[in-house]
Amino acid sequence: MAKPSKAATTSSLYQAIVYIIVGPQKQKFSIHKNLLCHYSSYFNVSLNGSFKEAQRGSMELLNDDPVLFEIFKTWLYSKKLVKDCDGDEVICSASDLVRLHVLADLRGISQLKNAVIDELEAFVTREDGESGKEGETEGEGEIEEEGESEGEDGSEEDGGI
Repeated sequence: MAKPSKAATTSSLYQAIVYIIVGPQKQKFSIHKNLLCHYSSYFNVSLNGSFKEAQRGSMELLNDDPVLFEIFKTWLYSKKLVKDCDGDEVICSASDLVRLHVLADLRGISQLKNAVIDELEAFVTREDGESGKEGETEGEGEIEEEGESEGEDGSEEDGGI
């Protein structure tokens, strides 16, 4: 009989805990190591390699934003992109999402990057209405005839040589 693969099983994801110290105020986050490493190539290398972080079971990310890291941690456990505001879950702003995408890119978290892009698309759709059509201004989407363009004074010019 073949041995089970090394793919992460649910029970193996929630065993050992690591501590990630984030931001200049050194906010401490406790996260299940295998869950973190399963989703992040950066943390997988850092916490399973021969680095001091792997031996200590902790690492410092003093230049990262604790608010964004909290959003990441929430996503890691729930797959929701929300902020915790006094116990209430609040949808992330577009700015938060863009900054979260940068964090996901830096930390090798491709599934989070995809989730952020999906949420940004939903955000834009919510803001602009259906497919952005409501915000179109007059003249948008019109195709200029070949060889025609407006001059600086607003008059039409021939685009030929």
